Amino acid sequence: MHYEDGANQRNRDDTPRGVIVNWYGKVMKQMALQPSSSGKGWTCVATCPVQGDYAPPLAFQPDAKDMGQATINGVTTEKYVMHDTILKIVQMDERDFYVDQSDAANPKPVSVIEKITPFNIPIIHPVKELGESATNYTNFSSAALDPSTFEIDNCNESGCTCPPPSNGCNQQNTFTSAVMNKAGFVQPATVMDMMANIPRPVKAERKTVDAGAFTWANDWSAVEAGDMLINQGAVQSGQDYCCLPEATAQCQVQYQSNHGVKYMDYSNNRTRFEDTGDGSIEVNDYAHGKSMKVVHNTTTGEDTCVSYCPIDPEDTLDAGAAYFLDSNAKDMGSAIFNGQPVNKWEWKEKLLKILTMSTTDFYASSASGQYVPVFQTQALTPFGQHLGVSNNTWTSFKPGKQPAEKFDIKGMDTCPQDSGCNQPPAQLRRLVNRQYHTWARYQQVLH
Repeated sequence: MHYEDGANQRNRDDTPRGVIVNWYGKVMKQMALQPSSSGKGWTCVATCPVQGDYAPPLAFQPDAKDMGQATINGVTTEKYVMHDTILKIVQMDERDFYVDQSDAANPKPVSVIEKITPFNIPIIHPVKELGESATNYTNFSSAALDPSTFEIDNCNESGCTCPPPSNGCNQQNTFTSAVMNKAGFVQPATVMDMMANIPRPVKAERKTVDAGAFTWANDWSAVEAGDMLINQGAVQSGQDYCCLPEATAQCQVQYQSNHGVKYMDYSNNRTRFEDTGDGSIEVNDYAHGKSMKVVHNTTTGEDTCVSYCPIDPEDTLDAGAAYFLDSNAKDMGSAIFNGQPVNKWEWKEKLLKILTMSTTDFYASSASGQYVPVFQTQALTPFGQHLGVSNNTWTSFKPGKQPAEKFDIKGMDTCPQDSGCNQPPAQLRRLVNRQYHTWARYQQVLH
């Protein structure tokens, strides 16, 4: 029997051999329980720190897709598919959620099937996932829980007097067999069994967000540079990456970069990027859903759209802190970057709540009461392997309204759709622009 108390960030599992509670929030403990000697509630007999953050196991992701009716465990259900990702879009697992919607006012979960599918590629043909787990729900009830369900006489939000197990705690698995055996309870859940509690990254809606002691500019221009290196199987020597002759066909090194002037016109839901390398111009108009290649006529001074790529409707242009920082970013305080004082933020994308897939560090200086973006670096480390790195820098940052002539584009309504929307340079710009859904659509075309 499983009890979920989302309002207080805790859950409880009862098995024939014992009771386990995971309590997040202010408590951050996993506890083995026994009935209290008082005859009411419970007593904690052994505890270890719980890992990760609380995540409601029945919460849908914003990108959940309704796949239609499906029968599972003899029940007619509606099937929904969701994914966990790195870079917000590189698929690492698939979650199939089957819901009984025969009573529209009271939908009930029937089964959740989780498949580990790193990088959305087959591991060994024809096997398409690294692992799989299933959580089946029966006798589901959304009625209020009895208050005694989580009444623990020696542990609450003010503190716990419950001791650790004599053999210590294994921090990789939140509870060790030592805890379970001491209390006479079940063995701890394996990583695969914990998958129902995977945290789901949520993209912020289009809005202005303040983060930290200073404000963030919504409209601005800057010299922006981005580069990304993906290493799959090459040997690194200093700054060199080489696929050796004896390497398999899977060895690949991919490098992409761009450099130019970025114009952020958040007030009018659009951006412009002028590449100083090849002279190309790109204008993103989110209101019209177009990412346009633009040619500037030096004689007439006019800008004309020559082709465009669609922007996925789910990609929005965010402002200020919401544009630069992830919703889960942690303020790490003051730091020094290239000799100048900055503020640092950090966020991680995790699988199974404990496996770090990527780590992003973001640095901003402050001037005149506003944060100024300086540098961002993201290390891609799926399953402990250093796959690559993505860097972005901003210089000559100028807050303020952007020139209207930069967005006066001729032929915008009649220019044709580009045939090369899935090419690497366009994909890199989408990542820099946080167009993760658009990136994912074209990445699927590439594969």
